[in-house]
Amino acid sequence: MDFVRHFNDARKTAETIDDWDTDRFHWLKAYVASAFAAIAYEEVPEFELRRTKRAKVIPCERYQSHVARWESEQRRPSIRNLEMDAEVNTIVHSRVVVTATRLRNVIVVSFRGTTLSFADFKADLDFRKVKCSIGFGESARLHRGFFDAVLECSDEIVDRIEELDGDQDVPLCVTGHSLGGAMAAIFHARLGDRVQRHFGHHRWHRIQPSTSCYTFGMPRYGDINAKSFLSQPFHIFNELDAIPTLPPTSLGFVDSANERCLNAAPEVIPILRKGNFALRSGKGIATVLGVSDHRMERYVERVARLAGK
Repeated sequence: MDFVRHFNDARKTAETIDDWDTDRFHWLKAYVASAFAAIAYEEVPEFELRRTKRAKVIPCERYQSHVARWESEQRRPSIRNLEMDAEVNTIVHSRVVVTATRLRNVIVVSFRGTTLSFADFKADLDFRKVKCSIGFGESARLHRGFFDAVLECSDEIVDRIEELDGDQDVPLCVTGHSLGGAMAAIFHARLGDRVQRHFGHHRWHRIQPSTSCYTFGMPRYGDINAKSFLSQPFHIFNELDAIPTLPPTSLGFVDSANERCLNAAPEVIPILRKGNFALRSGKGIATVLGVSDHRMERYVERVARLAGK
């Protein structure tokens, strides 16, 4: 799959969409979001290349080819090296890579987790939750690892969005794949009018709340109150993808509110009981199939077909 071709086509598609200021779901928006989520894999920080054994488990085939090329040619992959029709700004932190792109009628922010991925998910992620007040004596609990990663870079992202916006109140779309999807969902919730003051970090800014958030193959990131009271993403996951079954519901995590499940056709199919980790109710799906269905390429390809691309 040609990431750059999809990205340039998605940019053109984005400019044909006239309702980025609403939260209405549309497959064309999902296609744009998937392409921007994919482009975040083009930026490979040096600290990832120094740990190539762990970097190789990042769920993206093009990313794997970048790592292999660096090992043989010592050329560090970077978004700046691509011939694209839009300038992509990058923000790199130890746990997350963020891209921010200003288009004519929308700003797209994409999150990607770094060396945390499917293979070391259970070993490296902290399943504890952080409590966020939502008013009236109630609180929501979010995955501490994802929350801390967002908080670490939130100010820098806001500054970048303010620069790109230029006081024009351009609609904001947030996206991400895998662990980046959970971070995108938390950042989306954090910008919501009702909750941004409750996230333990008070910083005034001029940007608008994000009007849409599309995530792909996202793990669970919050409890039932997070689902009920915080702004929710549109979460698209593949039928055999194992990552959306983590962390387990036995630890108090729940699925997000707006989910769509895709099969290989691709078609949108009813969401039955997901189960936890590699096994789903009544199916006994092998872990290896879950890994394959989690790849970024598979999401872009299936969403593109549903969008008529």
